[in-house]
Amino acid sequence: MVGVPSGEQYELDARRSQPAMEAVHEEPLHESVEQQRVHRRTLLKLDFVLLPFLSLLFLLNSLDKSNIGNAETAGFTHDAGLSAQDLNTSLAFFFAFFVALQPLGAALGRRYGMARWVPACMTLWGLSTILHIWVRRRWQLILLRVIIATLEAGFYPTTVSYLSLFYTRYEFAVRLGIFYGQTAVAGALGGVLSWAVFSHFPRRPDAPGLLPPESSNAVESIGWKSWEVLFLIEGCMTMVVAFVGFFWLPHDADTAWFFNAGERRWAEQRIRLDRDAAAHASASRTRRRSSQVTEQTTSPHGFSHDDEHDGEAHD
Repeated sequence: MVGVPSGEQYELDARRSQPAMEAVHEEPLHESVEQQRVHRRTLLKLDFVLLPFLSLLFLLNSLDKSNIGNAETAGFTHDAGLSAQDLNTSLAFFFAFFVALQPLGAALGRRYGMARWVPACMTLWGLSTILHIWVRRRWQLILLRVIIATLEAGFYPTTVSYLSLFYTRYEFAVRLGIFYGQTAVAGALGGVLSWAVFSHFPRRPDAPGLLPPESSNAVESIGWKSWEVLFLIEGCMTMVVAFVGFFWLPHDADTAWFFNAGERRWAEQRIRLDRDAAAHASASRTRRRSSQVTEQTTSPHGFSHDDEHDGEAHD
C-alpha cells in the first residue's frame, strides 16, 4: 500500500546532506562517520514510521471522497428516497466548500498543529460518513457532505507542511510522491472494498447475479443494505486510524517518540541547516542578479545591440 525509498535513495540523500553534516561537525573522522550513521537511522525511522502513517491518512481521506459514488451503485439514493439530482447537488456543495475553505483549513492546521488538528477532523468526518446510513432527506445529505468538505479542507496542505518539518529539500520530493500516490491506491482499494462488501451484502435479495439465495436470505434477516455496510466500514476505519493518530504523530522532531536523544537533536538541526542553506542560496542569487543589473547600468557598453542601431539611424 505504502512504499518507501530504496537503498540508493538513502545514499543519494546522505551525499546531498553531506555539506550540512560537515557544517555541524569539524571534529575527527570517526565522529563524522558516526554522524552519518545517525543521519541514516533518522531517515530510516522517518520513512518507516512517520511516512507510511501519513500516507495511510491520505489514503483514507481519498476513500472518504469517493465512497458516496460507490454507494450509489448499490442503490443509495433509491433506498434513501432521494433522486440522482439530490446526489449531484450534494456533490456540488461538497466541492464548493472543499475548495473555498482550503486556505482556512490550512491556517487552522498550522495554528493548532497537524498532530492534533488532523486526527480530530478525521474522527468527525469518519462519524459523518457513518451518519449517511440514516439519511432520508435531501438537506440531510447536503449537510453531511458540507460537514465532510469543511473537515477535509486543508488536510493536504497541512500534511505537506507537516512533512517539511522532518524532510530537507533534497528528500522532500520523493516522499511527497509516495504520499500523493495514495490517491491512486485509494481508487483501486475503494473498488476492491466495494466489490467485497457488495458481494456479501447485495442491494436487494432479488437482484440477479449478486449472491446465492442462501446468502441473500441471511442478509435480509440482518436488515443491512450493502451501501450501509460500506459507509459503516469506511467510517469506522477512519475513526480508528484517527484515534491512533493522536498518539502516533509527534508535534515536531523534538517530540518524536521513535527517535532517541541524539536522533532528535540531529533531526532538528538538519532541518535548520537546510533552511539556512536555502536562505543563503536565495540571497546569493539575488545579489548576483543585482550585481549584473548594476554592471549593465553603469557600463559604457551596457546598451543593447538594437540601441546601437537606433543611434546609427539617427546619425
